[in-house]
Amino acid sequence: MASSLTYLGEKYALFGDGASNGSIARLATALRLYTTAPTKAGGAVEAVGSGYAAIAITVGDWTPTPVPGPGVPMQIKLANKTWTATGSIPNVAGAYLTDAGGNVLCWWERSAGSVSMVAGDTLTADQLTIRFP
Repeated sequence: MASSLTYLGEKYALFGDGASNGSIARLATALRLYTTAPTKAGGAVEAVGSGYAAIAITVGDWTPTPVPGPGVPMQIKLANKTWTATGSIPNVAGAYLTDAGGNVLCWWERSAGSVSMVAGDTLTADQLTIRFP
């Protein structure tokens, strides 16, 4: 017999229960760029370069689905975040979320492959969405 979460269960898993209890939105405290994608075991290689730093995020940076239901999956979207290079940041392949300890929680890959940033270039992580199917 297969099991599944209710809509409320999905909401709690993604956004929490309104208290300080765990969820992706509450555990994710940093958005980082990577040059080598992580696997389920972790192992991301974080980007390095002038002007690069992880971006701190809070639960307030996420927006949950207003009303999930049949055909409308429970999801949370992260507010757009932008990095601006002050020098070279080579081979950026995607972005990933970490907890306070730096453990990889989830990641996104860029569809166009890696990019190298130079002074003045910006890279925006927009419409980053985590959803239940």
